[in-house]
Formats: sequence, structure tokens, C-alpha cells
Amino acid sequence: MSIIPMYLRSISLPYSKSTSQIEQLTRCEPISEEQVKRLCFKAREILIEEANVQPVDSPVTVSCN
Repeated sequence: MSIIPMYLRSISLPYSKSTSQIEQLTRCEPISEEQVKRLCFKAREILIEEANVQPVDSPVTVSCN
């Protein structure tokens, strides 16, 4: 059973490479800065496609009850 969330399995880096990077992180093992940048870029691409994520200009003030 994979410990990688389903939404991260679809990133377009070569599957075995992205899987191994994510698994390294879940074991608290370091990855290179370049690998972090690529994973963040791909995560951003995935989140932009989500219907419940809306672009917001900064600065933003968030308030709650």
C-alpha cells in the first residue's frame, strides 16, 4: 500500500522519480533544493486546477469567528 496521497500521484515528473522523492520526504530524509522546487511547482499546478481554489491578490486579511 502506497503512503503517497492520490493527488500527488498524478504529478508529471517521471512517476518513479516523483514517488521516490515523496517517499523520501515521508521518511524525513532530505531531497535537493531543485527537487523541492519541482515538487512545489507541480503541486501548484495541481491546486490551480482544483475548482475550490480561487486566485487571490495579496495582501489578504483573513478573519474568522
